[in-house]
Amino acid sequence: MDDGAKLSDCTVFYRPSFGRGGRNTANFGEFDAIVSTKTCIYLIESKWEGAAQSSKEIRLSEAQLNRHAIFKEYFDKWDRSVGIPSLTASASGFLTSVNDKKVVSEKGELAKHLEFVLSRTAKGLDDYAKKDLRNVLLLFHRQEEEPRMLLKPESFGPVVSIKCPPSIDVMGNSWFFEMDAVSAQKPPK
Repeated sequence: MDDGAKLSDCTVFYRPSFGRGGRNTANFGEFDAIVSTKTCIYLIESKWEGAAQSSKEIRLSEAQLNRHAIFKEYFDKWDRSVGIPSLTASASGFLTSVNDKKVVSEKGELAKHLEFVLSRTAKGLDDYAKKDLRNVLLLFHRQEEEPRMLLKPESFGPVVSIKCPPSIDVMGNSWFFEMDAVSAQKPPK
């Protein structure tokens, strides 16, 4: 993402869960990953090229878009010095970003999960500055050239294409592949 981050300075949460989503609950689901650098927090969703082959368009679901809006609202409200109560203060009992989402309960597991993730990611280069929050879509593909696909909504954030190594099941054309140092290289721009 060209923010100058070193791998050693990053914190990665793989599939952090904030409870199964649903109406009239505070739960809002699971990101594919959250990556925190010294200056940014990247909220990551991922898709593979086969999910959009017929239309050449990638659409994020309402649940995915809501998840990002909800996390942003908590991120904006988070005050490390106050802790969990900074997340739960709401006169209406509902979030402003998504109408049918209740505010997290101060004593629930969800509040603890949010506090854990925010306390390890939100603080910027100094104690007073918050980091930038960015949405990212990872697009996994097997084609030699980067697939040309339109992201809906276009305002979501950058699409980062990652070419996967050839399938280890060539005849069955599966999406299984072996991970090694070569496949873990930085994707081309």
